[in-house]
Amino acid sequence: MTMLEAIGNQQSNGRATLGRTPIYRMTMSGQEMSDIRVLDTTISLGENAHDTAVLNVSSPDRTGTTGFLDSPISFYYGSATRTELFCGYVTEVTEEHTDSGVLVWTMTVVGPTKEMQKGKPRFLTQRTIPSAVEALVYRSYLGYAGHAQEHVWPTLAQTEGSDWQMITKLATRSGWSIYNRYGVVMLYDPLTLFKENGVAAVLISEAYQLAKDGLDQERSLLEFIPEEESESSAAQQGYKVAYFNGTGVEANVQVATQGGEHSSYRFLNDFVIRNATEAGIYVGSKDSDASEWPQKAGARILGNATLFPGMSVEVLTLNTRFFPGKFNGRWLISAVQHKMDQQSFQTNLVLARPDSTTQVYTGAYAPFWQPLGRSRPTLMVSQSNGQTEGDTPAATAGTWVSSWTNPTVGSAM
Repeated sequence: MTMLEAIGNQQSNGRATLGRTPIYRMTMSGQEMSDIRVLDTTISLGENAHDTAVLNVSSPDRTGTTGFLDSPISFYYGSATRTELFCGYVTEVTEEHTDSGVLVWTMTVVGPTKEMQKGKPRFLTQRTIPSAVEALVYRSYLGYAGHAQEHVWPTLAQTEGSDWQMITKLATRSGWSIYNRYGVVMLYDPLTLFKENGVAAVLISEAYQLAKDGLDQERSLLEFIPEEESESSAAQQGYKVAYFNGTGVEANVQVATQGGEHSSYRFLNDFVIRNATEAGIYVGSKDSDASEWPQKAGARILGNATLFPGMSVEVLTLNTRFFPGKFNGRWLISAVQHKMDQQSFQTNLVLARPDSTTQVYTGAYAPFWQPLGRSRPTLMVSQSNGQTEGDTPAATAGTWVSSWTNPTVGSAM
C-alpha cells in the first residue's frame, strides 16, 4: 500500500461542503454544462505523472454521453477564495441509468500533458537536458519552466516511447522531477525547491500546543503519518559509478562516489558514462531525487485546492508516538489527492524531505512565474484547423494551448 493509499483510507471528516460537491463552471468543448450535478470527484496530482480527475456525474436532462470522449473539458474546484482550474481531456466514460431515469456517468479526465503521450524516434544532439525537455514540451503546445543545467550531452536518444516518457526519463537521469501546473511543464531539482522556495502553507494539528497558540491560523492538519528509513537500510546506500578517464591504451578506470556519509555503496551499471562530469551527475542524482530521501510522510488536511506537487509546506504537530518535534518543519509535496463529495472536501498529501537539519530559505513563497518576470500562465482551446501558419505548425482544434508555449522551438526538432 502506498503512502497516499494509506492516508486516503482514513474516514475522518474534511472541510464541510454543505450539500454540494465543490466543482463549478464545468465546460466541455466550449459549452457550459449547467445541467449536470457532480456527485463526487477525486483529483490526483503528482511528480512525473499526468494530472487526472475522476468525476461521478448525473443529469436529469441528458440521455447519453455521445461525443464526450477525447473532448477538452475544464472546471473549477475547491472552496470559496481557494479555487483552482482543472483542464484536460475526457479519456474514459462509463454510463449508468438509475431507476428514476436520471443518467449517471463516470468520467476520467487527463490533464493537458495527455498530448505528450505521442512520440516518435529521434536523436537530439548537443543538448542540455533542460533544452531537450523544453523542445519536447513545446511540440504539444504547452509551456515550460525549469532549473538550469549546463552540461551538454552529445546525444539524447528517444528510440521508443512517448514524449512524456522521454522527458521523465531525462529528468530522472539527474534525480530531478517533472511537475505540471496551469499547462506549464516544469523540470526542477527537488532539493533546490526544498531549500530555496518559501512555504506555501502551514499545516497545524489540533495537538500542537506550543508557540502558535496565539495565532489565528486554521488547524487544518487532520492526520500525519511520518516514517524514516534507517541509515543502514538498502535504500540509503550511496551510489558509485565507474568510467574511463581517456581512450585507448591511455584509459584508466576511475570511480566516482556519492558525497555524504553512507554505511555502504552500490554501483550503478545501467548507463554509459563518458567522463567525470557525467559520473558526477549520476552519483549526485540520489541527493536530488525526493523518492530517495529518508524521511517521508502522509498528511490528510482540510481540503485545500491551492496545493500542488513541488510546493513546500511547514508541518506543526505533536504526537506522543514520536519524539516531539522530530518531524516538525518543512516538507516538499510529492503528490496531492483531492477527494470531494456533497458532504466534505479533504486533501491528502505525500511529503518528503532529506532530514530535519537541512538549511532552508525562510522567505515568503512566490508563485513560479513571478521570479521569471512573467504573467500567470493560462490555457485556451485551439480553434485552428491544424494547418501550418508560416513556419509555425498550428494546434488542431480542440487542443489545449498554453499562453507560454513556443511551437516554433518545438517544430525545429
